[in-house]
Amino acid sequence: MTKFYIGGGSDDCWMKTNAKTLNGAKAIASKTYQQAVGLKIEVAEAEDHGEDGIRYIPVAVKYGYDNWQQA
Repeated sequence: MTKFYIGGGSDDCWMKTNAKTLNGAKAIASKTYQQAVGLKIEVAEAEDHGEDGIRYIPVAVKYGYDNWQQA
């Protein structure tokens, strides 16, 4: 099962969600982060790289008041 993480544009601050789908993760991100000009909201999937840690792979991004886009 894919685990989705959301972030407000900062690479070092990802929050795990309980979303089961990408659309569900987008909805959570939209409710969690307020839209604003210049703000970037992201949804990512995580890859475990063992000793190297977790790498977050953005799969969707929303800039300001624009619509969601694939990353």
